[in-house]
Amino acid sequence: MRPTVCYSCGADLEETGEHCHRCGAVVPTNIPNYPRFGGGGFIVTIWILFLVLVAVYVISWISMD
Repeated sequence: MRPTVCYSCGADLEETGEHCHRCGAVVPTNIPNYPRFGGGGFIVTIWILFLVLVAVYVISWISMD
């Protein structure tokens, strides 16, 4: 599996070739296909939930006095 975008400069890569035509970086030919989370929405949701839980904890801790 070949990448379609250069990891160094972000240029679109050609179908063939061992180097990026723009910056000269070596194009890797065997990249593992790791599962990826969507466009960052998942991470943002996790952070929002974390902050809500922290806020609830702080409010409950303050109201115990």
